[in-house]
Amino acid sequence: MRLARLLLCLAVFSPGVAGAVPASPLQVRNVLPTAQLYGLPRALGAAMTQRPDLYVTIDHASNFSADFAPGTGAFFDGETTVTTLSFRAPLASGIQQMELGVELPYVVHAGGFLDGFLESFHDLTGLPDGGRSEAPKNQLDYLLRHQGETYAQLDDRRRHVGDLRGWFGYQLHRSAIRTLGIRAQLKLPTGRVRDLSGSEGTDVALWLEYADRSLLDRYGLSFSLMGGAVHLGAGELAPDAQKDLAVVGHLGLQYALSPRIHLHAQLDGHSQLLDTGVPQAADGAIQGTLGGRWLISPRYWLSVGVIEDLRAQTASDVVFQLAMGTHF
Repeated sequence: MRLARLLLCLAVFSPGVAGAVPASPLQVRNVLPTAQLYGLPRALGAAMTQRPDLYVTIDHASNFSADFAPGTGAFFDGETTVTTLSFRAPLASGIQQMELGVELPYVVHAGGFLDGFLESFHDLTGLPDGGRSEAPKNQLDYLLRHQGETYAQLDDRRRHVGDLRGWFGYQLHRSAIRTLGIRAQLKLPTGRVRDLSGSEGTDVALWLEYADRSLLDRYGLSFSLMGGAVHLGAGELAPDAQKDLAVVGHLGLQYALSPRIHLHAQLDGHSQLLDTGVPQAADGAIQGTLGGRWLISPRYWLSVGVIEDLRAQTASDVVFQLAMGTHF
């Protein structure tokens, strides 16, 4: 919880510009090799887009964890990069309370390059490294076994298109200080379990998003909330352990350091996806994010974020996020 306290302190005590707030939270999703297979929606912001947006999000995650139970085991040592191309637009000309969106991820699992940096960081701070320093550096070794059957075993670089997602959004309320929207998402099985790029199931999600610019205005803060549910279609990763329903949630604080630079502090989480007895196999997770967005010009923006697992072994140890986008 140290990161969560740091996020809150940074948001509250940084000098800001009153009235200037970000339009949306950072778009965070759990990219643990197993959890990222499912149709968990990101918080996109309560306001429907007013014009077409095209953006690329790169999530680079470092994983090192292991747990075993009778007949079941999970071991993740490696790095996962999910590069997501997203596009959303108003549904039709003159109809600005609805939007359509689509995103396609490209998933790469590899040995990576962060082990030395993370070991030095743990040595410097005195934080435990979970045995990372005792393992060979920059190797890929992903394993998931359940009830004696091996569902994933990766020891060489894998790459594949992930599961295609499309959504529809509707603006329930929009004013200068409060915004409420609802979205529905369909995830199609274009990825593959053997490459840990897709669940091979069709998932459907429905969620609400709310943004408020008035409640914490005395501190120069706005906040965002998201909550919803996901119906998980029949997947091929430990299918007998898969849940039929999962819930997702988000709580974020946004602060305008200047008209063009916005600070973000947020929590994102979801409930259990696979009930195998080991947390790495898509158990319920909470992630904390510290980041910011730079409005380079009226058309272009750049955001960065550092995402930490706040519930041990249920998400990647650390994720570095870079996103770039443009408005048309």
